[in-house]
Amino acid sequence: MQNDTGFHSIFWLIPVLILGYIGWMNLMPLGGTVTHFLDVGGEDIDGQAKITGPFDRISGKKEIDGISFRELPKSPVYFELDDRKLNSAAEISVSGRFRGDFPENARLTLGAKNAEEWSYRWKDIYAPFLQKLETLPLLAKDDFIAVYATGQVNSAGIQNVGEFLQNPPSGSVIATIDKSLNINQGIGEEHLAGIDLNKITTNDASSNYVDRGADGSLRIKNALRGGHTLWTHVTNGRLTLEVTKQDLNWYEGPDILTIEVYSVDGESQGKIEIPDDGDESKSSKMGQPQDDATYMSGLEPGVYRIELKSDEDVLISEIAINQSKLVVAGRMFPVGMNRAYFKDGANFEPLKLYGKYPVTGGVRFRTSHRAGLQRITVSGDLRAEFDISETNTDFRMSLKPGDYEFDVPAQDVIIVTKGYFSFTPESFFLPQRSTVVNLEYDMTWLKENVDYVVIDRRNYVPSAVDTGGWLVGQTSWKTRGLYITNDRLSFSLNVPHLEAQPDRAIAIDWIEITLKIPPIWERLR
Repeated sequence: MQNDTGFHSIFWLIPVLILGYIGWMNLMPLGGTVTHFLDVGGEDIDGQAKITGPFDRISGKKEIDGISFRELPKSPVYFELDDRKLNSAAEISVSGRFRGDFPENARLTLGAKNAEEWSYRWKDIYAPFLQKLETLPLLAKDDFIAVYATGQVNSAGIQNVGEFLQNPPSGSVIATIDKSLNINQGIGEEHLAGIDLNKITTNDASSNYVDRGADGSLRIKNALRGGHTLWTHVTNGRLTLEVTKQDLNWYEGPDILTIEVYSVDGESQGKIEIPDDGDESKSSKMGQPQDDATYMSGLEPGVYRIELKSDEDVLISEIAINQSKLVVAGRMFPVGMNRAYFKDGANFEPLKLYGKYPVTGGVRFRTSHRAGLQRITVSGDLRAEFDISETNTDFRMSLKPGDYEFDVPAQDVIIVTKGYFSFTPESFFLPQRSTVVNLEYDMTWLKENVDYVVIDRRNYVPSAVDTGGWLVGQTSWKTRGLYITNDRLSFSLNVPHLEAQPDRAIAIDWIEITLKIPPIWERLR
């Protein structure tokens, strides 16, 4: 009887221990990892980790050499994880086993949902092109980051990754798969220098299109077609910007010009909009001038980006700014008074543009109208003439580091460069140490447009080769900023090239999701 009494006296501990164990496993006070395995081609539509479709983009279950899988002839395809431990996880890793015929510029990407609407934080888990980058000269490398050159730049003086990120070569273009990478863009006095007048043959013909105020303010009276990106340097805490536009009305629909101002860090400072002129038809009747202005005060001295956003049915006929520095970035489309736009009283005074190239660069010209055929003259550290002799044809020239003046007599030409243009020699400046762009998976584009490539292997881990032609890729996200709701997180698997090449279907064997959970005292901070 005593034994029975002793047993009954501890019997109540059993549910307590069970509940304690369940609570321990759910709270995981010491932290740890939790892994969910999704057997694609097996039990893949039930359970905590499951495929959610659309199932018309996924093949039926297939099997080769005892391996069950599904094929994706179309994408994206979605899967999700349902686990309350998502709310405790600091990081989520996803890996997958796959194989298929990938073109060189293709990619297999995974996205983790990061907003209530359709929005995913995308990362590549397989990109053959990124592995091809290893054929480029390696300038610097540490545990995570590799810096490559495209072969167009002088790499002297680059000792390590930290030095490159802190002091990127002035005027260079850097491509990366992660534009949030911390690359110092602060400028010094040397970046504010204008064009060296001793190197160019200007007779100040630019004054036909530019008025300079006694305070250094600028009024640009040369028509530009479509959207443009401008940079200015604010010195007195105030920015006044006036813009006039006219609608060409060559195409149907409203013609709106949006003007946005951003700090060098990308923070919005203000926005205005100039509406359509009231003619949304393709009447080909040029609209009356419309103007608006933005006035900002209390700005920190420094560099600001101005986005003039519109389609090419808009002419930006005048820009006035109360600053002495103003450049156009990357692409500009000056039309001036070219007769393709202005039938009466056309004035063909040449436009002079100015550029400073700290690194080797190139310029591309293109016109769509016979009225845009012309001879462009370049003076400065290189002196040359070349003819824009055909319409709808790219004309290219390469420029070594130096100061340049471009004489564009007829205008109506799209000009594309890695650098910047100004309308006067004095108003030129370099707004950033370098330009950071998204990496395009095209080696020709890379060598024409980029000086350096920076790859952070924390955002891309090269896929491992497995047996039977299979590959294993992986990536991870911090949970902060992901959209976890009702203990669920949605993922998307995307293979962009399948849209045009569904015959290159990708086989998926399995997907593994791992939650990394920190100790409870770290979660309570």
